[in-house]
Amino acid sequence: MLLDGPNNNALVTFNISYSVLEETLTAELYEADSEIAEAWFDQAAEYWKQAIALTPGPSISQTTTPFGTLYVFHDPLTLKANSNSKIVGTAEGTSITSSLNGLQSISIAKITLMMNHYKGSISVVGGTHNTKPSNHPVVGGTGDFLFVQGYVTSSPVDLSGITVTYKIQFHLYWPPYAIPSHPK
Repeated sequence: MLLDGPNNNALVTFNISYSVLEETLTAELYEADSEIAEAWFDQAAEYWKQAIALTPGPSISQTTTPFGTLYVFHDPLTLKANSNSKIVGTAEGTSITSSLNGLQSISIAKITLMMNHYKGSISVVGGTHNTKPSNHPVVGGTGDFLFVQGYVTSSPVDLSGITVTYKIQFHLYWPPYAIPSHPK
């Protein structure tokens, strides 16, 4: 993926369209005069460049990123919204900006917990809104969270400064056949 030009998110669209257009023009004009084919191709490329320039995207901030931005994280989980609080696990995964306004993304995460009563991980996948609470369905688990069902809610607590802080709430249910090995 090229990341240059005035609008990175639109450039991704240009690259995709450019490749498709190149293959189409090359196939249709294979036997035509190469100068005519090249002129058509150059004209189409100019059209896409102009169309892209008209499509503004969000700038990068604590809450927005351009469409298609891939963000990878591996962060500690603490009991309180304070970096000096006790660490009880980690959250690691990736998030891809999926809205043109830069506020929503598709997130995939593995949350590993190391607490007195529960040890294991929970895997979640879902849509995330950067400035509002978001529910993420649980799609799997390990250790004490094997076969667990439910969802995890992430809510922004502090969106200012160099570090963004989210509150994570667990809404979990163990089916009768999957009792945790360390019951509360």
